[in-house]
Amino acid sequence: MLQDSYTYAKDAVWGKWERWLLLLMSVVVFPLITGYIAKIYRGDQPAPKFEEGGLFMMGLKLIFAGLIYAIPVIAVLLLTIFYAAVNFMPYIIKENHAYIYNNLDKFVGVILGIAGGLIITLVLAIIISLISTIALIRLAREGKFSEAFNFGAVMHTIRSIGWGRYIVAMIIYWVISIIFFGIIELLNLIPIAGLVIYWLVYIIVLVPFILFSARYLTLIYESASPATPVTPAELIE
Repeated sequence: MLQDSYTYAKDAVWGKWERWLLLLMSVVVFPLITGYIAKIYRGDQPAPKFEEGGLFMMGLKLIFAGLIYAIPVIAVLLLTIFYAAVNFMPYIIKENHAYIYNNLDKFVGVILGIAGGLIITLVLAIIISLISTIALIRLAREGKFSEAFNFGAVMHTIRSIGWGRYIVAMIIYWVISIIFFGIIELLNLIPIAGLVIYWLVYIIVLVPFILFSARYLTLIYESASPATPVTPAELIE
């Protein structure tokens, strides 16, 4: 999957600078790049030409569906932030270490409460991400907004992939994403020219990484076919 996704992204932009530039510009009008991603989700191979017709509306569908899925995560995060703001206020107002020491049990309780809220947010985000990824690809393939919330079909697809294979494939994707953007962020540490190099590299590699990601997730979705099961070793092919 990794090799296929890399080749797919490379062939889409290497030597095709006009397409790369159009896709880069579409990132600014982000429903356009999201609509293009929907084309990849549909299984278009090789990478489709950038043609605006219908991209904007399909992109909006994917964005709105993604936002709806994100509501529980956003709600828990906001509650955690509200809890932290209210309960930390006395310590901020006092600005006195002695006050914290004299109310240490309560202070530790606040810290644990915030940590608990953040852990719940993270776990919820992971679970919803696993479901919403398949849901959004289904939306792109069926073309109907309601299909993003056809939970029976979404769960059937995940079961067809296999929960174990699916989670392993997604962990690989998340790790690659973290390493990829982590390396780019490290460029900021370069003295003097770091910021310029950072933005230059970011602009160059952003579009290929978007295409790589869309293709990789599509391959995961397509592995749901019982006729073509995916083994863990095939994830890196």
